[in-house]
Amino acid sequence: MTAHSRVLTRVGCFIRLAAATGLLTLVAACAPGLALQKQTPAPAPANIAFDESGKSWWRVYFHLAWDQAGEPDWHVDALLADQVMAPIIAHTEARISLWRFHRRAAQDDAGHRFSFIFYADPETAEVINNGVTRSPVTARLLDAGVVLEIQLAVLDEPLAEDIGGMSDPAWPDAVMRSWPWFIMGVSQSWLRLVDEMKAQRPPPDEASVEEMLEYYRGIHDEVSTLWREQGQHAYLHHLNALFGYQLLIIRETNLKRF
Repeated sequence: MTAHSRVLTRVGCFIRLAAATGLLTLVAACAPGLALQKQTPAPAPANIAFDESGKSWWRVYFHLAWDQAGEPDWHVDALLADQVMAPIIAHTEARISLWRFHRRAAQDDAGHRFSFIFYADPETAEVINNGVTRSPVTARLLDAGVVLEIQLAVLDEPLAEDIGGMSDPAWPDAVMRSWPWFIMGVSQSWLRLVDEMKAQRPPPDEASVEEMLEYYRGIHDEVSTLWREQGQHAYLHHLNALFGYQLLIIRETNLKRF
């Protein structure tokens, strides 16, 4: 973490924003319930042809509480995507060329993180940073210890400038440069699934942290059921069809016990 990094950490009913210029304390409301957005704003599709000049890759990530003794609380990712990031994406989508969600949880120092990765200019990155810090859901989850810290985009240190710069470096260049459109579509589809489940079971008008978590636990479970039961045909089969049903090399690890 550089001297110019900005990190939000939990401090009672406050958000503490550490910056190179000093320490700014933002007051977060301690009201009994938060109003939840009922419908996720529909993101626009990515444009395959665009100007890369002046744009770079940036990342905002949420470090989530996880004792690593059990399963991560994956439903918190859905809550953050829907209630924090979706309104920001809707507000800035005309200025973001490409974006995606990244979800990971491993038994290491990084632990459970939910990331929003996007390709835009520094001014847009700052707008997104501000949207994250001003979100009342962000404040409440920090205060409750559900989110341990938030790493904002470091405005003077972009992650990469090339469009393929955030893809796996082991891939061929053509895959690296085209993959961001694929994963953006997947991220949009996942976010839309969350919204479809919300439409079937709308959230309460106001909710405490515990009520928000319980609600999104149910949403996560419903989306997971759809993936388990429909994913092979709806997603994997049609992805294979798009590539003309060409054969695919699958590297397998088989575990056996005798």
